[in-house]
Amino acid sequence: MRPSAPQREENSLLRGFLRLLTRFVTRRARFSLWIIAIVSIVAIGLSVREMGFKARRADLIDPKTDLHRQWKRYADTFGEDSEIIVAIESDRAEVIERALDDLGARMESEPQAFSNVVYKGDASSLRGKGLQCFSPAELDAGLTRLKDYDPLLQGRWDLLKLDALIDRLRYQITNKAQSRTRDASAPLWRHAELLATSLSTNFENAEEFQSPWPPLLPADRLLRASGSERVHCKNDESKIGYIKALPVQEAGSVVGASASLSRLRELIAEVTPDHPDVQFGITGIPALENDEIRRSQYDMLLAVGIAFIGVTVILFLGFRGFRHPILAMTMLVAGMTWSAGYATLVVGHLNVLSVGFASVLIGIGIDYAIHYMARYIELRHEGEDIRPALLKTSTSRGASILTAALTTALAFFAATFTEFLGIAELGIIAGGSIVICALATFLVLPPLIALSDRGVDVRKIPTPFEASFVRQLIARSPRTVMIVSLLIALGISSQIVRFRNWRPESRIRYDYNAVTLQAEGTESVRVLDRMYQKTNDSLLYAVSVADSADEARALRRKFEALPSVHHVKIWRRVCRAPRSINRDG
Repeated sequence: MRPSAPQREENSLLRGFLRLLTRFVTRRARFSLWIIAIVSIVAIGLSVREMGFKARRADLIDPKTDLHRQWKRYADTFGEDSEIIVAIESDRAEVIERALDDLGARMESEPQAFSNVVYKGDASSLRGKGLQCFSPAELDAGLTRLKDYDPLLQGRWDLLKLDALIDRLRYQITNKAQSRTRDASAPLWRHAELLATSLSTNFENAEEFQSPWPPLLPADRLLRASGSERVHCKNDESKIGYIKALPVQEAGSVVGASASLSRLRELIAEVTPDHPDVQFGITGIPALENDEIRRSQYDMLLAVGIAFIGVTVILFLGFRGFRHPILAMTMLVAGMTWSAGYATLVVGHLNVLSVGFASVLIGIGIDYAIHYMARYIELRHEGEDIRPALLKTSTSRGASILTAALTTALAFFAATFTEFLGIAELGIIAGGSIVICALATFLVLPPLIALSDRGVDVRKIPTPFEASFVRQLIARSPRTVMIVSLLIALGISSQIVRFRNWRPESRIRYDYNAVTLQAEGTESVRVLDRMYQKTNDSLLYAVSVADSADEARALRRKFEALPSVHHVKIWRRVCRAPRSINRDG
């Protein structure tokens, strides 16, 4: 005779294992809870000691992808280190310069915290590469003027005598005056003016020399005077001054630039009283990432606290009591501590994506405890004793709880196939944590219930809120409920699409701006926004490396055609930057 379906279910391998597990932890409840407490303490200690946090965006990319290899190529060529930027704002340029000198000198005196501190530069170094700052047409004009000095280059130094120079100029001007070419004598008159100015200056101050010779190239006054000039780092309007520095940090450290940034804030606090008319601010990639770390950790703790309190209150209301909800939350705490230890062992760190999963785990992990607890209380009210009720609960609800956990975990584990390392790590941590919380349901809840309900009259166990009116409504009017639910679903779904010129388009847009991921109100984001408004430039940008100038120009045209690109810069334009450097005063 074939066994009936209930008998086959009762004898299944999973149910048999859950029955044995429940029998063991309920018979040795205190011993089991001691083991659970020790494992939880070890997991907490391991997490506190070894768990790191990675906020660098490069850490979110799989090193095996083409994108990471391209970034590695760029970093090897131009350097990967990101600079801390101190923005000093004021309406007076001289006030900004004094603040730059004061804070910049203090940062230079602390090489253990900062390196490559730049707040003013010696423009004399530009003279050695000055020819790179001129266009081909300007260089051709310089070669033409150089031909006028051929006699001197051939050794005719007698032409440099003052009387010879004046006679030569008078002769050339007279001949050019007879020419019909318009303004043919203009360069000669400029030369005569330079000669007169040089003589006049020398008569007034013999120690001051001004060249009587016209320049070969039309270099601006900044480049000609750069031999003795110090240029502060300011924007074109001299409203914002900058100090740039690389933070000193240990190789492989997950703390990042925290120590350097903390010291920089201390230095700013020291110099602020001496410069009351300026506003100091810190930004840059290290500052953005550091603010992200601190804000993420604070927000994670806040979210976990709110979720924990909210779930506890709902359990109090749903179970109409305190003891069993507290047991369920104790089970959840144990599961979360084990999950933290698991994440530390398997991944070793959190990132800006996985850090927020703790609050999600509260909502998912407590579901298994709710199902288990509701069935147990139902069996107790049906007359079952504590241990038989726990055994029946584990065998009747175990398969559904584990199936739900495994399917949910599988969905998260599927994220490990993505090349985006941040999401892959989230999938590993989330999938494993869900399975751990499901296992904690059978390891932690039965011994807790066995001890807490011992000697408690079943009549004192509250009946959970069953929402029977909802079931009655559905049973009485199933079609009406189905139609209303369908209309609500369609109404919500209709918000995904909007019509423009009678053509449907999606309301969902991909936000390319990485700044919007930052927490609003942090100092680094506020300073970055002000810098962008006043300079129309950003610290966050995409980089494309070209093998030739022609390829770079072709890429620029393609990038500028994209609606998501604000502007494009290439190295050819940067070569002419010395002409726009803002000089002191």
